[in-house]
Amino acid sequence: MTGWLNVAWTNDQVRCHLPELRSRISFDVLESDDDFVLDRLTKSLANELRTVGEVSLPVDEPADDDKGAGELVLATLNVLTAVDPLQIEAVIRILTSFRRRNPDRRIRVAVGDAKIEIDNPSAEHVDELVEAFLAAAKRRKR
Repeated sequence: MTGWLNVAWTNDQVRCHLPELRSRISFDVLESDDDFVLDRLTKSLANELRTVGEVSLPVDEPADDDKGAGELVLATLNVLTAVDPLQIEAVIRILTSFRRRNPDRRIRVAVGDAKIEIDNPSAEHVDELVEAFLAAAKRRKR
């Protein structure tokens, strides 16, 4: 599965045709969390991930009888990166850093049907996570 990713080069926008990796990242919601805390954590993680890819906040569709717009799904992000080991490693490092700052929250990543859970990996496990992401991307490509 390939698509277009925008890659910023100085002040100009350059379009590059690169294989892409779409993933959904979520983290545990604690019983003590309110919407303010979840919003702050979600936006903080989104800002960090924007350094390596495109990030969007998923929106719940409104019920059929609801006339309003859908609501943001807190503690969940959609991320689009290139299928590149360096970018994948950067995503993993961002997620493990987030996990260390928030030790009570596990992180789950879904890439297609593959599900990966990040629960305080050691430095050696980061390489294994990168390989797992790349393998999931290759399976999606077929």
